[in-house]
Amino acid sequence: MIIIDNSCLSFSLNINNGVPILPFFDDVQDEELNNLTFYLGCLHEANVFDVREHNADAFGLLKMLDKQLEHSDVSSQGSIFFLRNSCQSYKNN
Repeated sequence: MIIIDNSCLSFSLNINNGVPILPFFDDVQDEELNNLTFYLGCLHEANVFDVREHNADAFGLLKMLDKQLEHSDVSSQGSIFFLRNSCQSYKNN
């Protein structure tokens, strides 16, 4: 199963099933759909049945979340806060 969304919170419970994508706002230079099509095509050509390992390698969202959890006090703000910040970091890179 693949979950494609511009909000990482949408796949926060299945983070390695998620494919983050930047939102589209009427930008004729936008390449996100082309990038997504390429990535999905690669998965298809490789006959990938379980995308979790490939998504973890490609996007590293769980690693970003773990890294932020190591350096922060989760009990004071909750893990969703850190997931949101991890996804924001992805968007900025």
